[in-house]
Amino acid sequence: ARTFIPLTSNARALSESRRAELLVTAKDSVLADLPSAGAQVFVRIAAGAARLSIDADSSSMAPVADASDARFTRASVMADSDDPAIRSFAEKSLEGCAPLPLARAEALRAAVNRYITNKNLASGFATASEALKSRSGDCTEHAVLLCALLRTQGIPARVASGLLYVAESGAIRNSYGWHMWTQAMIDGKWVDFDAVLSARGPRFDASHVLTGLSAADGASIDTDLARIVDLMGDTAIEVQSIDGKPIGNAKGAAR
Repeated sequence: ARTFIPLTSNARALSESRRAELLVTAKDSVLADLPSAGAQVFVRIAAGAARLSIDADSSSMAPVADASDARFTRASVMADSDDPAIRSFAEKSLEGCAPLPLARAEALRAAVNRYITNKNLASGFATASEALKSRSGDCTEHAVLLCALLRTQGIPARVASGLLYVAESGAIRNSYGWHMWTQAMIDGKWVDFDAVLSARGPRFDASHVLTGLSAADGASIDTDLARIVDLMGDTAIEVQSIDGKPIGNAKGAAR
């Protein structure tokens, strides 16, 4: 619970939002750059402050270097897409699916959400094949499994680390907590897919804050986690607007 970032204003409308504007500040007045990728745009306004714009229906152009980076298409320690069971699951999940990359990526996201039935916090960074075997895990297992499945189809993929708004979970209220999801390169753009979200709902929403990106190998994931630890103890977030409405007006919509 101590790793969560509490909000001072009611932001429950974030859970079903498409767009959000946030002010992020560092308590020690030194805020590291956050990524502008996928749905998120980072704009620094001071040494210790930045504005984040999150548009769940938007995506970012992938740099030329990303398009040719083999790390996003080959098997890795965590996203072991060369496992025969992973490949078999991907093919079964895509039976009857349209050949368009976006449709295939969404079909795989929905398949992961439905397949991992034991959603819990007991797993400690299981690999994609381990998650497939156990059918259990939290956001990390959903993200890594989807990443591996995408790579079996030749769709470049990586895992995204960051924060997710939590309206209520046990003793936690109206706070941001650590989260992980997946980005896929579709038509030259990085697109966000969160397999934790319902298979029947949107692939992504504006309740996410991106802090790091990884090719799903051990070293880069460790770097992302170290950044999150620093942010958790030193960061404040103010939600300024939700779907174009100032947060003061969003309170009533959240009830």
